[in-house]
Amino acid sequence: MIRRSLAAAAAVALAALTLVPAGPADARAVPGPRSEEWWFPAWDIQNKVWPLTHGAGVKVALIDSGVNASLPGLSDAVLSGINLDDHGGDGRTDTDTAKGAGHGTAMAELIAGQGQDLGMVGVAPEAKILPIVAGRYSFQVAPAIRWAVDHGAKVINISEGFPDAYLGHHCPGDVLSAAIYAAQKDVVVVASSGNEGNTTNRMEWPADCGGVLAVGAVNGKKIPWTGTQRAPYVAVAAPGTQVGSIWRGEKGWGDRRFGKSSGTSAAAALTSGAIALIRAKNPNLSARQVVQRVYNTAIDAGPRGHDVYTGNGVVIPYRAMTQDVAASAPNPPYGTLDKYLAANRLPPISKTGQQSKPAAVAKKKSSGSGLVIAIVIVAILAVIAAAIVILLMRRRGRGSSPVVHEQPFPGGPQRPQPGPGQFPQGPGGYGGPQGPPGRPVGRPQGPPPSFGPPGEGDGQQR
Repeated sequence: MIRRSLAAAAAVALAALTLVPAGPADARAVPGPRSEEWWFPAWDIQNKVWPLTHGAGVKVALIDSGVNASLPGLSDAVLSGINLDDHGGDGRTDTDTAKGAGHGTAMAELIAGQGQDLGMVGVAPEAKILPIVAGRYSFQVAPAIRWAVDHGAKVINISEGFPDAYLGHHCPGDVLSAAIYAAQKDVVVVASSGNEGNTTNRMEWPADCGGVLAVGAVNGKKIPWTGTQRAPYVAVAAPGTQVGSIWRGEKGWGDRRFGKSSGTSAAAALTSGAIALIRAKNPNLSARQVVQRVYNTAIDAGPRGHDVYTGNGVVIPYRAMTQDVAASAPNPPYGTLDKYLAANRLPPISKTGQQSKPAAVAKKKSSGSGLVIAIVIVAILAVIAAAIVILLMRRRGRGSSPVVHEQPFPGGPQRPQPGPGQFPQGPGGYGGPQGPPGRPVGRPQGPPPSFGPPGEGDGQQR
């Protein structure tokens, strides 16, 4: 561990005061990142982002393996959560106990690490982590999303995925229902896109669920990581190659280490940290508007234009925090959700984020009592109509008869049916599974030419 002297700390604090004479309300002496945290200069966190905010006031729910809240870099950042896998504990213990593991803790350090442990600093060090142990069993994902929403999260990070091939369809109905619930309650849901892009490339959920911001991984030169998923649901990309964080040592947390790995898990976590910063700086923006900004302020990467590796490009936090985006700008995650709601005649979520009516669910409820009521109403209307006709006939005299024009049966428009190239298959997906696109990963297009220092270097996949 590199220990900084009091003189060095004072110099850093003095420089911060000189550069930012009137800083944000959450500004404090935050240690600088380790030299290996290459996404800090790539995103210009210290020069442009932190002078605006450190993420104070935003809860980031982490649906993962739990978080070791006893580590010095996380003890002040981790709130009491819940363990849904074992129905015991508050999430402040990492259940990923394999050697060199600790997935949830590593993701938490990327988001909100405070620099007191091996010098690891998160991109939003004043955000709070709400740990939720879930994912050992896939059926716990939907309850985890709902629990996070109900306990004040403004961002939900899910750095895990489940292949659609195991289900035979796309985003499960209960998970889509939870995603709709999050959108209703103004919560951004972020998920890793998957690490099998260069092998099976199977569609994964919750990344392919409507309303979920799916994140791919790139290296320091904005080139897509070799394993990042090639999928139409990928919206954006973020640093995910040779990303270092705090992991368990072979003997446990006592000999923990700063280790590097590559994968979309880290890309999602860093994006969640960036969104925490955006929400802290712009508290009046709805979840829909935040996702729209992140998508439309991304910088092109991979093949030119929108592609299946990086979506609309690499997330740039400062641009998303400061640039206005037109309300008509594209927003694929919410666009997919809007199509589902419209196709199922569910209340839409407004452009500012809130749904016009509460408690929309992914599955329409049906009941025999509703059918009976409908039949009774129709019968009553028929009797009233007949009475009116008889009355009119009597008023016009026996030799006259009213002119009756046939009208279509009342009930409004029929439920739209999906067609080729229109509404995608499955309750929240983006069409059928697609294999690799059959084209090589392209060179980065447009500025900046050097997004960060590291090369491709796969390392251990996470």
